[in-house]
Amino acid sequence: MENIQQIEKNDSLKIETPIVSSLPSAVETFKRAWGIYKQRLCTFLEIMIIPISIISALVFLMDAIAEGKLSKFISDPLVIFSITSFFMIVVFVIQSLGQIALLYAIKNDQKEDGVIKIYKRAWSKMLSYWWICLLSGFIILGGFLLFVVPGIIFSIWFAFPIFILIADDLKGMDALLKSKEYVKGRWMNAFCYFFFIGAVLLIAMLILSGILFFLKNVLIQWFGQFIFELFLTPLLTIYLFSVFNNFKQLKGDFIFTPAKKEKITFICMAILGILMVPILATLIVFSLNHARIEARNAMRETNVIQIQTNLYMYYNKYNKYPISLDALSSELSLSLPTDPLTRQPYQYKLQADEMDYQLCAQLEPKKIQKCISSEEMNY
Repeated sequence: MENIQQIEKNDSLKIETPIVSSLPSAVETFKRAWGIYKQRLCTFLEIMIIPISIISALVFLMDAIAEGKLSKFISDPLVIFSITSFFMIVVFVIQSLGQIALLYAIKNDQKEDGVIKIYKRAWSKMLSYWWICLLSGFIILGGFLLFVVPGIIFSIWFAFPIFILIADDLKGMDALLKSKEYVKGRWMNAFCYFFFIGAVLLIAMLILSGILFFLKNVLIQWFGQFIFELFLTPLLTIYLFSVFNNFKQLKGDFIFTPAKKEKITFICMAILGILMVPILATLIVFSLNHARIEARNAMRETNVIQIQTNLYMYYNKYNKYPISLDALSSELSLSLPTDPLTRQPYQYKLQADEMDYQLCAQLEPKKIQKCISSEEMNY
């Protein structure tokens, strides 16, 4: 990184930084981010403690509901769906607000800007933030539908619009296209920056997972994840803002006027992404439904084998098979499994000589019966 005689003040990070003619390495950028992180850690924690606390608590509740731990209080599927959906919306809103506030705290190092003032400024940018997220998400999705590679390219091009919203006050498509202009001709450099922090983040998560794996207490695991997110989120955001600042310094100040043709091109790409949302949603629902069906069928086969074992126990004790599954359950004091979907008993038929039986389960989705007897299994 070569220094030029003139020194300018970097308004984004409020530190004295030389004008550069080449990009610093990912390691150098991380070291600079780490220095800012250590210097202003208390400020960043003050901003992130509230949103991360609320989000962690809501996620903890959603997990408890999903695992049925609150079934005594919440059992109706519609109520569970409604509560979970509401929690997800709240998490998204709070996460967005916290992220914008953190970006403002990184951009401005003014003593008078307290947490409340920063959050007020962040609130004013919420709609613009969401609009940029939607636009970039749909454009990248549309790119992935064009044989994946364009989606990868777009995800690097449009990596900085949120920072441009905060630093340059550009919104919507203008912010996205200015991000593309910053990365223009330096796509691989940007990719290396993101690959580096992705590797660091992966290593940190693996270490945390390894530690939490040996801690069986759920509350301790939750608290460990909470602390991890609280301290890591500011560092990750500072690094990404520093990466953006590298490209901004190298490009210098310039008047940006995106071409109408380029705007129309990416608007069409976003429309393609929007059109694919219901298709992808249908595929996801179909895949999840298929997985549930396969899981229920596997459970039915396991249940049938379990009942067959109990029938053998009954036969060894009475030298005959029971007249019904209720008789089997009563005589052996057992609680027999039922169909995982209908909750009805499996079909059982005793043969005339009482020396054999037919036990059947109805598989999904074509309602094929799988039957088993004391000697053989058939369909």
